[in-house]
Amino acid sequence: MINRYLRDLGVTEKNWPFERDFKDKRYIPDDTGLAESDTWDMQTSLAMIIYTYLMKFKETKRIAYPASLSPEKWEKILDDMIKGFAIIIKGVESKTQFKKAKKALALFKTYYFDLWW
Repeated sequence: MINRYLRDLGVTEKNWPFERDFKDKRYIPDDTGLAESDTWDMQTSLAMIIYTYLMKFKETKRIAYPASLSPEKWEKILDDMIKGFAIIIKGVESKTQFKKAKKALALFKTYYFDLWW
């Protein structure tokens, strides 16, 4: 299902990687709830999930941020992660975008355990 964050980003049914074609067994979920096709384009699939959760996290009234950061710096880091995952979803088209996407991944890795409130 495409949520409002992905719709706002311009994602449509035709570029949603989880679309099912039940005539092809690769699209039919198994006992894990996943189909083989779910792993075909994992970088985009996972970026969509992470982007959606980061957007919701950003909108949520949070009461905490990493102790080593100011609230303003934390918001900037969240914005950089969101922008980078948006680039991954839309497709990297330049060296500048690639750098922003890599930065987002590095920030996500660095602050993974700080994504709570």
